[in-house]
Amino acid sequence: PETPNAGKALSIGGTLNNLNPVTQGIGKADVTVIDPRTNSFSNTPSMAYPRWYPAAVTLLNKETLVLGGRRAPSSNENGMLIKQEVASTPEVRGIDGNWRTLANTTSNEAYGLSNGSWYYPQAWIHPRGGVFILTHNTAMFHLNPTGAGTLSKYTNNVEASSQLLASIMYEQGKILSIRNGRRAVLIDINTPNTIDNPVIRDTGYLQKDRKYGSLTVLADGSVWAHGGGSDVIQADTLSITNAYNG
Repeated sequence: PETPNAGKALSIGGTLNNLNPVTQGIGKADVTVIDPRTNSFSNTPSMAYPRWYPAAVTLLNKETLVLGGRRAPSSNENGMLIKQEVASTPEVRGIDGNWRTLANTTSNEAYGLSNGSWYYPQAWIHPRGGVFILTHNTAMFHLNPTGAGTLSKYTNNVEASSQLLASIMYEQGKILSIRNGRRAVLIDINTPNTIDNPVIRDTGYLQKDRKYGSLTVLADGSVWAHGGGSDVIQADTLSITNAYNG
């Protein structure tokens, strides 16, 4: 995400050395500010947890919320399987560059081990405040990043998905999400209160598999599903307007 200083960006986490099988997939806690105008990279205070493949959301107050990411992969030591470790506690980077841990919001289901939820968690600013989280399974959450944070789970569910499928907020409070079986659903979080359940509507099926694909909002408001696939990489366009009016 962009930092409060216009034109700069944050590089958060990563892996120690993706070419070395010993360190491949082991997360880093490093945080770097990138300034393309001066072609400079500046190290800033590190996170509390190493994170490989985390997600970040720029909050309305210009702080940065970081979710998920893997700390260490599974390994086999002396015939014993060591389970992977993930960062299931979010953190917030203040405008001053220092971090605080949202100790009250630790969750395996929202952005931890459950169904690979640590892998690029999907999250957006909620129109009524805080952050909406759409998991790779069927659950949805609201996170309030104030202080040590609070995490609330919605009582309704969405169809199951995969960490390999994309979602996008194409309009304020409205999300298009690709779920399992090529199904596309619309999730509306423009509710009167953050605790109110999102409204979910089916909008048909994609013609092709879109694992590792992308979604892009076009100038006319439609969403372009492109890239990815199972065997063949193809692209098609899904119009959000038609989906709502059809």
